[in-house]
Amino acid sequence: MISPPTLEAPPPQFGVWPAQRLRWLWGFPQIWRDLMRRPRNSIRVIGLAGFVSIRRTPGPLGRA
Repeated sequence: MISPPTLEAPPPQFGVWPAQRLRWLWGFPQIWRDLMRRPRNSIRVIGLAGFVSIRRTPGPLGRA
């Protein structure tokens, strides 16, 4: 079994999974917006590679 990278447990029933996934998808633009608000600070905190990775990752709306 592969150990999960986070401490968050999967939902016990499948019916809960779509709501959890939707929360993740709606959270991505908020995090992206916060990171882009002060790009120099973001680069200092997460590094250049992490910043470029986040910057190039398409969000739930398919934007790059």
